[in-house]
Amino acid sequence: AGQQLNLSDLQCTLSFDSIGLYLAQGEWQQDKQADLNLWKAQLGGYSFLSTDSSFFQNAGCTAVYELGCALAHINEYLTLYGADEIASVQQIEVVLATDTYFFEQIAKLRAFRKLLNLLCSTYGITPSIHLRVVSSNIYRAPFDSYSNLLRDALSGMAGVLGGCDSLSILPFDNATQTGSSNLGNRMSRNQQLIFKEESYLDKVADIAAGAYYIENRTEQIAEKAWAIFQEIEKNGGLIRYFEEGKLQKSIEEQAGQLIEAYRTGEKTLIGINKFPNPSDKPQTGKRQKATGNGIAAINLGEILLQ
Repeated sequence: AGQQLNLSDLQCTLSFDSIGLYLAQGEWQQDKQADLNLWKAQLGGYSFLSTDSSFFQNAGCTAVYELGCALAHINEYLTLYGADEIASVQQIEVVLATDTYFFEQIAKLRAFRKLLNLLCSTYGITPSIHLRVVSSNIYRAPFDSYSNLLRDALSGMAGVLGGCDSLSILPFDNATQTGSSNLGNRMSRNQQLIFKEESYLDKVADIAAGAYYIENRTEQIAEKAWAIFQEIEKNGGLIRYFEEGKLQKSIEEQAGQLIEAYRTGEKTLIGINKFPNPSDKPQTGKRQKATGNGIAAINLGEILLQ
């Protein structure tokens, strides 16, 4: 207010995701109707919608299932709009997490943008899409934490090459007992600056376009994710799917398969299930806990060395 800024001139959005909080925590903040009424009140006259679906990836979902859930997440809100309200939607912001499966994550983000445009077309709207990517916590080791810098480089680059509009790389040491340090915060900023100032990743709009493997993988992910989205909608939408326990069961099965692949050595996490650093003992990290029957995050570093 002191700077007398015009709200319409600010390049920002208001993130308020009642449904996302409910899914992650397993409980409404008040009750369903009150929370959704509060969501509508917070929208006011602003013409954007914002969802944070990063917790699906952090819970151990496959890329395909994650996108199906993210679409269903957005669709829950779109169904709440009236005919006049939905016509005013000009921007949709979505938060997704990326991990170290480099090419798959690039294809995932490209597929999601296509699917979201397809979903919006069924409502007769053409909003701009702001895809915000955050580095995953699933691989973030709470010990030998400098190794996270390499994982973050893969995760962040995948986000940029996949076409994100904004990127957040979490500090490499934010999962340790003491939390992120000044060095961790500075390195997370510097990694993003290196992508731009030294790697010039901001100079090409869709650098992965035309690569046969990525294009083919994009189409495969999009087709399968759309089928999952349709299945969730046939069962009454994401909230009902969650309340019936089907969503949690499916995610837990996928997370279990992921953990088992690392336990058996089929998948490798350097410093965790291969080449652990003997001078840095495992510590208890700050794992997210769901207060109710919510979708809790997992951390491979904590789980594999228990």
